[in-house]
Amino acid sequence: MKKNLFSCLMITVLISSLSLQSCRKDRWSEDDSQIASDNSLADATADDIFKQVDEASTDGTSSLKADDNQSLNGPCALITHDSSVTPRKVTIDFGTSNCTGNDGKARRGKIIVTYTGRYRDAGTVINVNTDNYFVNDNKIELSKTITNKGRISGNLTWEVIVNSAKITLANNGGTISWSSTKTRTWISGENSKMLRDNKYQISGNGSGVNKNGTAYTVNITTPIIVDFSCAASKLVKGVIEVVPSGKTARVVDFGNGTCDDDATITVGKSTKNFKLKK
Repeated sequence: MKKNLFSCLMITVLISSLSLQSCRKDRWSEDDSQIASDNSLADATADDIFKQVDEASTDGTSSLKADDNQSLNGPCALITHDSSVTPRKVTIDFGTSNCTGNDGKARRGKIIVTYTGRYRDAGTVINVNTDNYFVNDNKIELSKTITNKGRISGNLTWEVIVNSAKITLANNGGTISWSSTKTRTWISGENSKMLRDNKYQISGNGSGVNKNGTAYTVNITTPIIVDFSCAASKLVKGVIEVVPSGKTARVVDFGNGTCDDDATITVGKSTKNFKLKK
């Protein structure tokens, strides 16, 4: 009887110990906010390049400077269209020295775009690659495919697949890598010539490795709203679940639509504030 009682006590202690370790393992940590912050930078970088392609595709001129005050780039980018090749090609060249655009970001290097048809036409496939491209001295290596899916519920919609991407942070700050498959819907600004009144809705999922080497997956549970009128982070609304390797989901909330850099991350009953990168 005593032996059985002792065995039962040992099993109870073991279960309690395992439960305690599990709870401790799932507590909020600084790496959680780092993952959320790095993922927001990855999203902002991919969205920024999408916007460069959008802007370059609105004019069919063979060679032009993006010097309009509404342009993101001001006088920085030389945009060259080559329709003599198949598929057709656009080169967005920021030069070899940093140039600060109207959005306050310093860029250098090239974005190379090939496309099978007009940007806004259903069925058009656009491939985007970077060539020694830097934003604020962070090196961006990215390959993505954008497919125009036509109008869904009246709105132009694209499937955006980031095949492989990496950000090498300035000042030996480490690297962030990721891939994703997302649906991007144009919800505001389509009929305006202004670029800064555009809004997009994003859904989908992805995975990556943050600068600390932690692998994670991402699922958008409430569509993200990207607002290009914002001088702060353009990710202004939406909720994602981030699952670090070996842990449960962390919930990241980008806010209520206000133009700011504020977001929250929640693990269980614990919520922390953090700043989005842009």
